[in-house]
Amino acid sequence: MLGPTKVYRAQYQEPYCLRGMFGLSDTRNVAHGSDSETSAEREIKFFFPDFSFYKWHTSDELTFRKGPIIFNHHMFQHVRKL
Repeated sequence: MLGPTKVYRAQYQEPYCLRGMFGLSDTRNVAHGSDSETSAEREIKFFFPDFSFYKWHTSDELTFRKGPIIFNHHMFQHVRKL
């Protein structure tokens, strides 16, 4: 979906990926995606210090696998559509 990290490579190899269609340069590449699980964990901890990997894997992730989700504006969170 994001395509290769390098925008010019994305434009050549996967022109219909997000970076291929909308990226301008390697520093203005439309979106961020971590390049490994280790990087993702470090970056998530930096931007979302209260996020619990344990809670996500033991509770939340299982819920989202069970079916479509919607955003509940009153609760201000995503919930499984019943």
